[in-house]
Amino acid sequence: MTNLDLDLAKTISAVSKKELGLLYYFPEEIERALKENRAVIIEENGRLVGWGFWTIRNGPPRRASWLEVHTLYIYPEFRGRGYLNKFFDMAYQRLKDANLRAYFFTRAGAVMHMAEKYGFKKASVSDIPISVWIKMLLHRLNPRRLSSYLKYGWRILGAWKWDVYIR
Repeated sequence: MTNLDLDLAKTISAVSKKELGLLYYFPEEIERALKENRAVIIEENGRLVGWGFWTIRNGPPRRASWLEVHTLYIYPEFRGRGYLNKFFDMAYQRLKDANLRAYFFTRAGAVMHMAEKYGFKKASVSDIPISVWIKMLLHRLNPRRLSSYLKYGWRILGAWKWDVYIR
């Protein structure tokens, strides 16, 4: 990792820790995603505009693996300029040949609209295999991550309300 990648990982980690609606990611998790090419970083004139990551979670034996798209974020001052479309284009190009089922959770109307444009369908949580759910929940309930949920304060219960999209 370069110093630039380390700075990028620290910046993204800091934003994910304070921004409502984003799952907190540790800098080392972001560094790993960058190293493993599981990230789309969007920049404009050398300035960070946004990012998104994905994680492959193995499904039940002899079934396709599942890809979770997560931590998709565009800075507020860049929203409405087509960067969400750019993220989906870039991610789609990297993943189109993979034999994976993809899913993500969102409450953002713009993301829902873009997901449908790229062939995602609104689904039920029961459409995701229990083995994938368990891995996802263990990841989110990591003891190091729990303190980051304090950013929600009394709204913590609302933080778990989202729609599921599957492709």
